[in-house]
Amino acid sequence: MPDTRVMAIGQLGFGSAAEFLHQPVVLRVASPDRDGRDIHVVDHALDVSYFLSLGLATNLEMSMLASLRVSQSGAGAGGIVSQSAAPLSPNAVRDPRLGVAYSLDDALGLRGFGLRLGLDATLPLGERNPFANERSFVVMPNTTFGYRLGALQLSAELGARLRRTVDFGGVSLGNQAFVALGVAASVFPGWLTVSAEAFGLPALSDSRGSAAGLRVTSARLFPAEWLGGLHSSFGQRGPWTLSLAAGGGIPLSSETRDSSSGPETSHFVGMTS
Repeated sequence: MPDTRVMAIGQLGFGSAAEFLHQPVVLRVASPDRDGRDIHVVDHALDVSYFLSLGLATNLEMSMLASLRVSQSGAGAGGIVSQSAAPLSPNAVRDPRLGVAYSLDDALGLRGFGLRLGLDATLPLGERNPFANERSFVVMPNTTFGYRLGALQLSAELGARLRRTVDFGGVSLGNQAFVALGVAASVFPGWLTVSAEAFGLPALSDSRGSAAGLRVTSARLFPAEWLGGLHSSFGQRGPWTLSLAAGGGIPLSSETRDSSSGPETSHFVGMTS
């Protein structure tokens, strides 16, 4: 989650991150087995991203992000209908992202409180690679709240993901809200900070896709995750921060089906978690 403060005028910030995703896209399909079978459409993926931020004016910052999918494996969409389909492309250039943010910390003038307004946009300029790129622009307005009390930092973020709707695997992925809550504590100032956060992308409309079975009466795609992290700046004035974090999905997505005994609702970890 971003800090509510931004870069000073003319100050340049740089960062890099690697992210490993384990089974972010898994489909359960009908088979002779009563419980169905799982198809690991994307079994694992490794992304590497580079960030650049620049202070344009007082409390105003511009940011850029470039991302690469260094490695990915899985059955791909073809694995749904064939066991001999071509696998996923092993790598891809992902869509770049541009953003602006304005900090209201000074305007608030409240000790310990912070507020940041941001607008990010993903540009569909990457190669058209399944499960690595968007089909349209994605506009992401967001607001970040922060409160610092001694060694404790509390954060919350609200926003949206506005995009062209895509149908896949019986669900519809379209416009989403974004909500996140986090807490961080400085154990050894400058040397060790621990953090925990949870975030989710609830759909802004019914997620039942055009390919959903006739028995499916409603569906809600709600990708959600928790994340725990360790961070160190190697000193109280260190210009660099090294972070290591890990987490998992939260089963907030749901599907309701008609059955002989009445409607049955199941919950599961949403696709893209």
